[in-house]
Amino acid sequence: MRTPGSAQWQRREESAEAMGATFTLILYGQEAARLEAAVEEAFRELRRLEEMLSPFRPESEWSRVNLHAERGVPVSPELFQLLSRCQEFSRHSQGAFDISIGPLMEIWRASHGEERNPWPEEMASACRRVGFSFLQLNPEGREVRFLRPGMRLDPGGIGKGYAVDRIVDVLRARRVRRAMVVGGGSSIRGLGAPPDRPEGWSVLIADPRNPQRPASRVFLSNESLSTSGSSRPIGGKFGSGRDHIFDPVSGSSCGRSFSVSVRGEKAINTEAWTKPCLLRGPAWVRKHKPSNLQVLFCGHPEAPHTEWI
Repeated sequence: MRTPGSAQWQRREESAEAMGATFTLILYGQEAARLEAAVEEAFRELRRLEEMLSPFRPESEWSRVNLHAERGVPVSPELFQLLSRCQEFSRHSQGAFDISIGPLMEIWRASHGEERNPWPEEMASACRRVGFSFLQLNPEGREVRFLRPGMRLDPGGIGKGYAVDRIVDVLRARRVRRAMVVGGGSSIRGLGAPPDRPEGWSVLIADPRNPQRPASRVFLSNESLSTSGSSRPIGGKFGSGRDHIFDPVSGSSCGRSFSVSVRGEKAINTEAWTKPCLLRGPAWVRKHKPSNLQVLFCGHPEAPHTEWI
């Protein structure tokens, strides 16, 4: 009979591409077959979510909303609940988080492909089609309706965080108790702790002014961490990179030389709140962020990089 101290831990690490990003799973357990089955089911769930949420798949439910919501379209209970959560984030963040930012993102993608900055008139036109108050959710019939022509929803600020949480749900159902799930360039969630590090999963947050130098280290145990700005998670580390973040209210690009990390229980919450924190700054965060979240600014002149707000 094995004692806890004599357990032979199996480690499994796998990655898959989805939602335009790489998702990485690191699992520990004492039965290799259970880990393998958990990884397979987790990636099946990831593929299902991509088929539901991808705006680049014409047959996805998200694309169907963008195509038909001007006259109203019924959606699944899962998507209606997710869109309702997004509306809550928008209200609580005073519009700094807004999934109706799709028109701005479409202009950025087009201009980026042409290697130019968006024209001011393009941005002004897009801003008139952005606004969470013009997204109507009717619980009766679970109907989604756009109240302005040309609106488009973009899942980029929430989809990967939601997928990370769903993967964790799958792992827990498969009785995996020690795992780390990295969702592309935005969110990472630790389930339990590695066998050799009881304090949790070690995550380094890079200094945005010098990505080779860590600005902070956190240990995640049944917690999530999301970062926006010039740092993103790669295999348990937040390395260099640049997110393209726009203010849904003004349409202006963030263009900041600092990063924001948000720590909390679920990745959907931490990922959604990185954008408002990045756009609005430390003073706003101290007044408006939810009490169950912690926020770390790295490289911001108004907040020491060691101070969690």
